[in-house]
Amino acid sequence: MLTNQWQSEPGHTNSALTADVGGTVLDADNPATYEFTKEVLTQLAAMTPGPYIHIGGDEAPEVSEVDYKKMIAAFSRQVTDLDKKVIGWSEYGTAGLPPNSVIQAWTFKTQEEANSIIKNNAKVILSPDAKTYIPQKQDNAQEVGPAWACGGPCTLEDHYDWDPATHLPGIGDARILGMETVHWGEFMRTMDQTENFQYPRTLATAEVGWSPQAKRDYANFTQRAGTFGGRMDLEGINYFKTSGVDWSTAPAAPETAPALVDPAALPEVSPVDLGVPSTEFDGGEYLILKNLPVNAWLRTAIQNTSATEPTAPKSQWVLSNAAGEAPLEVPTGLEGGNYVVTVQNAAGQLAGFAALALADQPGHGRHYQCHTHARDAVARGQFTLHYSLRYSLRREQFR
Repeated sequence: MLTNQWQSEPGHTNSALTADVGGTVLDADNPATYEFTKEVLTQLAAMTPGPYIHIGGDEAPEVSEVDYKKMIAAFSRQVTDLDKKVIGWSEYGTAGLPPNSVIQAWTFKTQEEANSIIKNNAKVILSPDAKTYIPQKQDNAQEVGPAWACGGPCTLEDHYDWDPATHLPGIGDARILGMETVHWGEFMRTMDQTENFQYPRTLATAEVGWSPQAKRDYANFTQRAGTFGGRMDLEGINYFKTSGVDWSTAPAAPETAPALVDPAALPEVSPVDLGVPSTEFDGGEYLILKNLPVNAWLRTAIQNTSATEPTAPKSQWVLSNAAGEAPLEVPTGLEGGNYVVTVQNAAGQLAGFAALALADQPGHGRHYQCHTHARDAVARGQFTLHYSLRYSLRREQFR
């Protein structure tokens, strides 16, 4: 937020300065600086439901230490005056920070970062550049992207092989809010290119953050990641095929879908318990269907059973995993009422069904949630990707 370095990175004020006078740094002695930042932060706080605001503060070599600390202190107070907690990059920890501040540690000056965290009694988000930065090259086969963070490509193993709890000396789990993979956009031009830098390294980040460290093993991880390649192929994700990983491909879905079973013809009891919670959903939730045929293409459908005018069934192919689990996304845009989830095999035979209740929310858009089933899958050491809405809704877990 202080100086003009690269336009696409946080902490760099090129856009604001260009819109103002096109200078290179904010003026610590000009009252207009603080009027401007207060207005920006006030608007941001109004549109942000969460408790945090990130003010950046990194890479400001053209600002004197005195001016830097003066502005950081002022900007931090502006955030706390808005009843938000302030987050900033490693460098801003050199200033005196208000209570409940958060430092996002990105450099490998680990002792300095640890000292700042302790001095400010702060919490920390871990984003060490050599372990979490995208789009650092992951292989020399990638033509674009820097390689400064690792002194060469930042490989899949680099992103996997670290323990957040021991990264900073003297900073244990109690101070760590979490970790974050950071994707800068200065080299990105398309979504295909973006996905190619994100995956499979995002898989590594998910496992580092969610799995017990004692149970993590890179060889085992790459074996599971290779199997997951078929899932990403089905999703159309343009992932990078890291060398040394045996990337599998998924079998194609059947070309012909079976006729959907009529809800009125269903038996009284489902052949299996699909594990669908008996709760009311808003639409957009991500569930895991259970007790299904393993490693099989299945046709799921959601059909209206309410007394109101029926809606067209929502159906799709899903591929179950070795545990007999398959993903289900509760559709958005449906009227509130009673629905039934049916699962059939490729031959049309009924595998199971379950009731599904949708809430009616007039005047409110559907919102997206991730319920207990997905969280439980994570707790079992499986992958759940929440990197983007598109992926988190459709991602299948695997063992």
